[in-house]
Amino acid sequence: MERDKLQVLDRDTVKLIAIVPMTIGHLLSYLEYFATMTDKPLWLHLLVQASLFAPPVFFFSIADGFKYTCSRKKYALRLLIFALITQISFTLANQGTLLTAQIFLNLNIIFTLLMSLAALIV
Repeated sequence: MERDKLQVLDRDTVKLIAIVPMTIGHLLSYLEYFATMTDKPLWLHLLVQASLFAPPVFFFSIADGFKYTCSRKKYALRLLIFALITQISFTLANQGTLLTAQIFLNLNIIFTLLMSLAALIV
């Protein structure tokens, strides 16, 4: 049997599928909809739990990108730039201000992706 016939979804489609529940879970969390979890319907709890599907998909994508990229240095640099850009919105959402000495104490997941890429490179 050919390998192409077994492939149902490509990695970009899987990433897009992972983005949808991740976005919904983040919106519900940042809107503090789940501040009190006791009176919420089960389907909303399941929706937030479905957002946990995304991180393993993205970590696998980092490992896959590490394997197939032409320049690992440029790959790491792009991740670093995007991590720095998204750290601003991450800090605003979690701290409420950018005027904090702890802006780089609590890092977003893209820094974690960058560190996992660095571990693969070393």
